[in-house]
Amino acid sequence: MIVALDFDGTLLTHTWPELGKDIGAFEWVIPLQENNHELRYILWTMRTYKPLKLAVEFCNDMGLHFWSVNSSPNQHTWSSSNKVFAHCYVDDAALGTPLIGGSKGARPYVNWNEMGPLLTKRVDEYFDLKNKMIGFRRKTT
Repeated sequence: MIVALDFDGTLLTHTWPELGKDIGAFEWVIPLQENNHELRYILWTMRTYKPLKLAVEFCNDMGLHFWSVNSSPNQHTWSSSNKVFAHCYVDDAALGTPLIGGSKGARPYVNWNEMGPLLTKRVDEYFDLKNKMIGFRRKTT
């Protein structure tokens, strides 16, 4: 499973180009990665150059390791689209994303008390379905 994660407002609060404050994302995404060896994270962000390097280094230091940054490896072999392929996108700007904050002109950010269980459920459903499909294929061949 491939999950595309935004950075500002999703993993940390919005303070671009600096790094924001922890909002609880790492408590959810790191254990999911550790418990599902086929789970791949793509950092999907508008950050570039030094701000991007800082974001990637920060996440690595926290224990979150990306499969790729702003691209889906080998996607070019089957598509010329520049949209990153993923099974799931987690972004503070996505419609329906649970948000908190936003007072006094600050941008809202992902509410990981709600998003964490939603992401966990989506990952579990993906791997449950994948395992059922593998079992189905074995029975019919």
